Amino acid sequence: MKKNIILCMAAVAGLVLAGCNKEGVLPQDGSLDMTVTASIGDLTKVTTSGVKTTFDNGDQLSLYAWIGEADKVSEALVVDGVVNTFDGKDWTPATQMLWKNAHDAHYFIGISPAHDVVSFIADPFVLNPAEYAANDLLIANELSGKTVTKDQAPNPVSLTFSHALAKLNVNLKFRSQWDATPEVTSVATTAMDCYKVNYLTKEVTAYGDNAQVQLQALATPATGYALSYSGLQVPQDAVTVITVVIDGKDYIYTAAEPIVLQSGKVTTLGLIVGREKITLGSVSVANWDEGTTYEEDGDAVIPDPIVLNLTTPKVGEVIGSDGKNYVFDDLPKGVTPKARICYVVGSNGLALAMRDEAQMNWETACSEEYGAASHTPVFIGGTWKLASQDEWNLMLNEAGPDALRTSFSGIGGQDLKAGSYGYWSSTVLTEGSPGCFFFKYNTWVSEGENYIHCVRACLKF
Repeated sequence: MKKNIILCMAAVAGLVLAGCNKEGVLPQDGSLDMTVTASIGDLTKVTTSGVKTTFDNGDQLSLYAWIGEADKVSEALVVDGVVNTFDGKDWTPATQMLWKNAHDAHYFIGISPAHDVVSFIADPFVLNPAEYAANDLLIANELSGKTVTKDQAPNPVSLTFSHALAKLNVNLKFRSQWDATPEVTSVATTAMDCYKVNYLTKEVTAYGDNAQVQLQALATPATGYALSYSGLQVPQDAVTVITVVIDGKDYIYTAAEPIVLQSGKVTTLGLIVGREKITLGSVSVANWDEGTTYEEDGDAVIPDPIVLNLTTPKVGEVIGSDGKNYVFDDLPKGVTPKARICYVVGSNGLALAMRDEAQMNWETACSEEYGAASHTPVFIGGTWKLASQDEWNLMLNEAGPDALRTSFSGIGGQDLKAGSYGYWSSTVLTEGSPGCFFFKYNTWVSEGENYIHCVRACLKF
């Protein structure tokens, strides 16, 4: 009977009780064996040669079980970190595992790779990205409370493992300044590599100082890219810097918004390297095995031109991906907002893109290849550009600086920043010092051309 039940549960993560029991008679305390089967939900490990929902031969996990309260691990553990080893079919415990008794609810935590827990609510780790398999922390818990009933033995307990860490993929393209793909020495994030794990909630908390977290080169680059890199990362929402080292020179990408790294998710960045800087081509966030890619408006993707067909445009309306103007709440299905109309005179006007470009110096902001003019989609009858000071003032005066700045988040966009960075205009106020508007102070400042500031593309129609 034991063999048949375990085979039936082979595709489900679980702990299976096994033993003999006369119908209607509870087993004696500590007399019923515990064995384990395990899966990784619908995902896969970072390194695996088997089916994606299973473990590989030789994998190990630690099992903990207790009775008492579901939200507090009892000091008197029923099973205290017994290591189970997978042989490709079954899990074998290093020492015998037994249920405490047949009437108390039992709660379970599984950890893979096998690990001795210091704290069940704040277990400390340090990420070593070079040790891929050893650092791919998987956690399972069953906190609903399982008991052995007098008419059911063995009693299956389902556990599903999930990833504690995040994963980051970086795909690289190179500008024409290189005749061939250059030699990349390293690709790294500036991120926290220390973290603590709460096994009861599966919550991962990053802490400590930032470090250089190296990514590993992939043998086969992603389609359309010259090189690809991948690495485990501690989940956090403050990563903004990625450094690519080429021939001893650092090329640094600084994200306009923090890159959010989530447990069990892979974040994929498409970066374009060249001319002393890196620009963002695309970004996606998905489960480790599936998901949708979201392309950023940028110079990596240039769709076919769309004819602008605006009907009595009004300030506050959005210009959709089909080239028409709408009240945001009336956008047709499949049409996404591309710009907010911020000034109108007759049938002409100015609209701002829904989100910033990457932060950049003034020369880059003015360039057709990298700056505001490179924003997409391409509209026939409209021109993406870096707004002049006069054009900025028309939009600012129409609504007021504060109202203009905060008018995007409610319509699917990104509000303008009010921090220490300003927004470039195309107007030079003094020799070598272009005008930059700071929403923090609601004023114009003459800034040096090499300073780094924000860019919001303006659509003139």
